[in-house]
Amino acid sequence: MLKLTPSALLLISLPLINFGPIPGGKLTFAHVISFVMLVVWAVRGKLRTRHQSFGFGLVFLSILTGNVLAGAIRTNNLDQFTQLLNYGFMMGVMLVAYTLAMRRDILPLNILEDYFRLGVIYASISLMLYVVGIFHGDLLYAITDFFNIANTFNRGGLSVELTDALLPRITGLSPEPSFWSIYLCTVLSVGFLLGRKLWTPSMLFIALVMLLTIARTGMVVFAFMILYQTYRRAPIAVLLGLCILLIIFFFNVKFDYTDTDLSIIQRFDSLFDGWNAFLQSPILGIGWGGFREYSLANNLDYPLIFNYYLQVAAEGGVVGLVSLLLFLISLVVNVQRNARIVLLAIFVAWLSAPAYNLAYVWYLFGILLASRQRQLQIHRTLGASISPLFSSSNCHRGVNF
Repeated sequence: MLKLTPSALLLISLPLINFGPIPGGKLTFAHVISFVMLVVWAVRGKLRTRHQSFGFGLVFLSILTGNVLAGAIRTNNLDQFTQLLNYGFMMGVMLVAYTLAMRRDILPLNILEDYFRLGVIYASISLMLYVVGIFHGDLLYAITDFFNIANTFNRGGLSVELTDALLPRITGLSPEPSFWSIYLCTVLSVGFLLGRKLWTPSMLFIALVMLLTIARTGMVVFAFMILYQTYRRAPIAVLLGLCILLIIFFFNVKFDYTDTDLSIIQRFDSLFDGWNAFLQSPILGIGWGGFREYSLANNLDYPLIFNYYLQVAAEGGVVGLVSLLLFLISLVVNVQRNARIVLLAIFVAWLSAPAYNLAYVWYLFGILLASRQRQLQIHRTLGASISPLFSSSNCHRGVNF
């Protein structure tokens, strides 16, 4: 029986990155639900905050805060407080997820199972919308407009007509297929973590839907996950194969930049522009959120850098980038080895997308940290090699979804 607890509602709302209570606002339902849970648990003294990674996250957030305050004083512009607030909400989602997964009546395994099952449901919905949209484009536009309350994206990512030059793309409940592909890749990575093979029906189905987004970001992440899984089983063979492929590539492939499609050109151009912006102020950066003003002042084609790490380096300098990398490294160190494929999917996605405010990413950070922490607690208490992540006896079903 479906029990719509606050935790289940949070899980349902995580992939809806543009769906919120205020038209034209950036506040999503995932923000609202996680904030309410955070406040309630904090008041009741149930919020779990003691973890090494939270310390590194707090350092990063503090540096960001100082950067934003300095920029506001220097330019008399308060617009960048929106980014600061967004980062605060994302850290809040991570804390809520960590606290949820540390509860004695819930196992991280079950939460991740719920995450995967919900991903299958969302993949099914997006496939149905895809089929309907081919024949009834207006209906697809109406549905995506409804879930795009924040108005973050325009309809540029939507394609619903079969033509010689254009293929229809799965977008999920958002007009931007790239971010939907990232979400589906996290679902696939959780499936791998849970021990599912790629050729199982549910995994193949999610992979198919992800590929139908025709999003390069998702395809690259998917390729890295497969490579990672293969490397774990045959590292020498994979390294040898990669060396051979690289030799063939450099000797036989000629990259004609002028014939590349607009999307790739934008991404490469943004990297060059981001690097130039970084060189202007390599220590402290040009100011958080400052690349948008930088792009306007220099008549650049795009106000974003299609690489999250370079975006942080350009706007926060070496100080901001190092603090971010220390936080990310702390995640790698403090999650179980099997869980690193989830982090890999997220970190690779950030190589071509500047979107830090994907709530499901921070939710997974919290769940994976709690999984490892509970494993260590049981080892200390019982002195036995028992992993709560892969033990499902005598426990409740995750978030009761």
